Amino acid sequence: MAKNRKRHVLFLLSIGVSFAILSSPMVEVIGLSLHDPLYSHIPLIPVLSGFFLFLGRRAIFHHIEYSPLSGMALTGTGALLCGIGFLGLMPLNKNDYLSLMTFSALMIWLGLFALFYGFGALRKATFPLLFLLCMVPVPTFLLNAFVLLLQKGSAETVNALLHLLGMQMTRDGYTFHFPQLSIEIWESCTGIRASIALLITSIVASHLFLAKGWARTLLILSSIPITILKNALRIVVLSLIGVYVDEGVFDSHLHNVAGGAFFFIFALFLLWTVIMILNRVDSPLDKETKSMGLSA
Repeated sequence: MAKNRKRHVLFLLSIGVSFAILSSPMVEVIGLSLHDPLYSHIPLIPVLSGFFLFLGRRAIFHHIEYSPLSGMALTGTGALLCGIGFLGLMPLNKNDYLSLMTFSALMIWLGLFALFYGFGALRKATFPLLFLLCMVPVPTFLLNAFVLLLQKGSAETVNALLHLLGMQMTRDGYTFHFPQLSIEIWESCTGIRASIALLITSIVASHLFLAKGWARTLLILSSIPITILKNALRIVVLSLIGVYVDEGVFDSHLHNVAGGAFFFIFALFLLWTVIMILNRVDSPLDKETKSMGLSA
């Protein structure tokens, strides 16, 4: 016990030293999470990671040992990336700089975990530790690509739904022209904040409710078409209200806040439906295996 206590103290001291060295970018990331709605989820990530680490503590820390080779490899990689950021060796905007520094900090912390508890413990703690990657601000090129995917997907889905409803309109790219008015699907209409929230929710749900790797992967991937469908339905509903009821709906609370919350709940319902389907697909095999084991 005393030996493990010393190990824990050394690990926490090492984390504290690394955080002190990286205090400037870490404080900026915390500030970003408080002022940018896109990253408001960041403070919640280490809490959830710690919760999952606590739940699996018996298996994770059942056999611990020092692992200097893997620990120094990960820590060294993180330190190298950290040096690139501090020295400004790459032309990065503020978002990408914080992305690099946060990722390098996580690499260092993973390395310290491996160093003091062993590669086996690191492997068993894969989910709670890698879940910390959700703290990393999304690099600009990935964020732009994701927004473009959502924008194109939403436009195509809106187009299909409007034709299905038989509404009179013409389309010009992301703009839909109705007899009374025109609407355009801007980048802000993609609901990128809600999309990231749904993606993180799918990651957590896959770990809690699904056992197979393929099922977890499918659930996480399903969050993208669910997001696109959610965005498209919101745009179509607002368009119907704007065309047939009141054009002022596009400047109303329903468009800005309330509608988003309602359709996010709808997206969560779709996500839960996918979970139930994946569990049902799995259950026949599980029942057959269990029955064979009982008969044997």
